[in-house]
Amino acid sequence: MGFEKVVGQEGAKRILVNQLKKRRISPLYVFYGPPGVGKFYTSKIFAQSLNCEKIKYDACGECRKCKEIEEERNEDFIVISPNKNENIGINEVKNLKSILSYHVVWLKTRVVVVKEVDKLTEEASNSFLKTLEEVPPNTVFILITEKIENLLPTIKSRAQLIRFRRLKEEELLTLCGQKISKEEVKLAMGSYTRLKKIISPEGKEVQKLASQFIEGSGEEKLRIIEKVTNLEDFLWHLEGKLVDKLQTTRKEKEISSILQKIVSCEEAYIAKTRNVNEKIILYWLRGAM
Repeated sequence: MGFEKVVGQEGAKRILVNQLKKRRISPLYVFYGPPGVGKFYTSKIFAQSLNCEKIKYDACGECRKCKEIEEERNEDFIVISPNKNENIGINEVKNLKSILSYHVVWLKTRVVVVKEVDKLTEEASNSFLKTLEEVPPNTVFILITEKIENLLPTIKSRAQLIRFRRLKEEELLTLCGQKISKEEVKLAMGSYTRLKKIISPEGKEVQKLASQFIEGSGEEKLRIIEKVTNLEDFLWHLEGKLVDKLQTTRKEKEISSILQKIVSCEEAYIAKTRNVNEKIILYWLRGAM
């Protein structure tokens, strides 16, 4: 069964299954929570459950409709993601509106999934809101976000909000299916996506650089900066290492220092989302560490 494959997220699954059984399907859902915890995967299972040819209230995963949705090759299962500029612009929304002007053909219920919906530009957001005010028949929207606070109140008030939580350590181990250290599980901070990056060869190298950056001298930090190729991954590992250090100390001054560095990591990430030059962010972070 489809929902059985979703590890954890019992609360989210319970709400969705109950609505399927009662056929009280909302035209608009917001799946929100940390990255890498199953929001998009669950949206696929839900879309399959609305359209499965073999069973009710769940997805068989084997029928033609289930397979087409899983492989994202059904024209009535639409996935919108941020473009190369890391936003969702007006052109993407216009294209969606054009598609929605046609009747649903290939599925019983058309499903539109918008990943990182908080990255809609202001112009796109205003246009998109008009679409949500009059959702076409036999259509369900699933908006996915890590930052529900950034969504317009008018969108949140119209939607069925489904919260996804961080995965427990044992749930991460179940998903991973291989031996990993307790430190690596902690560094993942409840995110399966993050765990996969951590245990990859590239991830292990970034972990090493993050540890050296925390402990190294100013000159060593400069050398490390030249080796960083993915700022977001580096910040992930850096913050994870700092959180791990925080859990192993009881010294008040050290706790204060570590907390300040964690805040600096958050500020660096915010700067990245605002398209500040990555090398400038790293040089600034060197001084903050």
